[in-house]
Amino acid sequence: ISHCLLYMNTRPGAGGALRRVYRPASGKPERYPDRLGSENPLRDYFRNWPAVYQKKTGLLTGRGAHHLRLDDMLARYDAVLAVPLLFEGALNVLILAGEKTGGAPFEPEYIELLEILASHGALAVENAGAYRAIERLNQDLENRVAERTRSLETALAEKERTLEQLVRSESLAAIGQLVAGVAHELNNPLASVKSLLQSAREDLERVPVEQPVDPDLLDDLRFADRELDRAGGIVSSLLGLSRQTQTYREPVDVNRVLIAALRVLNNQYKRLDVDIRKTFTPGLPAIMGNFSNLGQVAINIIGNAIDALPVQNGVIDLTTSY
Repeated sequence: ISHCLLYMNTRPGAGGALRRVYRPASGKPERYPDRLGSENPLRDYFRNWPAVYQKKTGLLTGRGAHHLRLDDMLARYDAVLAVPLLFEGALNVLILAGEKTGGAPFEPEYIELLEILASHGALAVENAGAYRAIERLNQDLENRVAERTRSLETALAEKERTLEQLVRSESLAAIGQLVAGVAHELNNPLASVKSLLQSAREDLERVPVEQPVDPDLLDDLRFADRELDRAGGIVSSLLGLSRQTQTYREPVDVNRVLIAALRVLNNQYKRLDVDIRKTFTPGLPAIMGNFSNLGQVAINIIGNAIDALPVQNGVIDLTTSY
């Protein structure tokens, strides 16, 4: 044949436009439209008469008006033969063919064969569209499964983190109970020793002048008394910082929280070349909070500051104000 035009519904459905997907490389291709809309006479005709049509033949007996208009339309496409491919009432493909190169007409057997091919071709085009739709559905399903998998992985990771935090919290709670118990047990003997030490020091200080006491002994007793005071302060801080009632709220002195935290951290920094400068505003208003929780915050902040010092030496400033 001299040339051929192929129009296809790239979006299957009764209302979709037929778009040109093939045209001859020679001749005047610009005269052939890129699409056949629903208002196009060719589409209007083949929706109602889905059969192979040959120009200027007797195949359209009784359809004179359509015959004349259709012949005129085919002439605009330099076509003498139109092959529609329909599926379930929808025109999906239209093939417009020019004259045979030898000038001979299309035989009835040829037309019949084209009708059979058009029927199978329409089914093939519909199947191809269905296959593309299935591919899109499969891809969409894969994307949803991948997204759901990522969501489940995120939820599982969050669950593991929560479980780890819960285990850590339980461990810290157990350690806090242990520390509180030990501190409480140390409190009583420390108080007893301090009482006895103070009594002995007072007795020695009242010794008559004619029986002088070694001054170094008194200094040692005073030093021991001061160390007992320090030990008692550490025990008191441990008792405060290990309190387990996390929801308990009370007026809290921030200065006292920092002093308690420094006592607990004393062993961590006392052998280091670290100068902790304390500038605490006296009479600081109390805040509502939990002494134990705020103490843990202070311990973490000061401990991180000590760890961040270069070569474990330097200055840390602790300041309170309002």
